[in-house]
Amino acid sequence: MGILSQNAGGFGSIKEAAEVYAANELKPLRARLAQVNDWLGEEVICFRQYALVTAKNLSSVRRSSSSINDSTHSDLSFRTKRLTRLAVP
Repeated sequence: MGILSQNAGGFGSIKEAAEVYAANELKPLRARLAQVNDWLGEEVICFRQYALVTAKNLSSVRRSSSSINDSTHSDLSFRTKRLTRLAVP
């Protein structure tokens, strides 16, 4: 089932909708996930600041995402192994 707009304006500004979504949905989820850090006593989950991707910053976002993934992949696997050891059977 879908919703169809009855005018050329559609459903409003996509930018505003994305910002509201980030504030109302992502922020609470991130806060709950960050509680794992408190539980473990070290930072194993972290988030980059939310930023809307635009045509102007698209190439820099792609570069930073690939470099972040490459540089943190080994650290992430290290943290995953440590978490596995901490897991209760």
